[in-house]
Amino acid sequence: MPVSIAPVQERPLPTDTVLIIRCPYCFAGVEFGPMIAHKDGRFVCRDCAHTVRPGVPDYRCTCRHCLRLSRKTLLTD
Repeated sequence: MPVSIAPVQERPLPTDTVLIIRCPYCFAGVEFGPMIAHKDGRFVCRDCAHTVRPGVPDYRCTCRHCLRLSRKTLLTD
């Protein structure tokens, strides 16, 4: 029986799920709008520039919505 010495190409296994992060401020039809994934791990809303970094709990977004909320929080504390 001949033995094959062809290189084996590794491929990622297909998965059933795709990570979709949605903007809590913008709507696309009847649901929140999907955010665009960037190579550095950020997800950015194309409409309002809201950003998130999954897995980075200390990250704070500086979009106008988040700044407005943080300003209200500071004023009520």
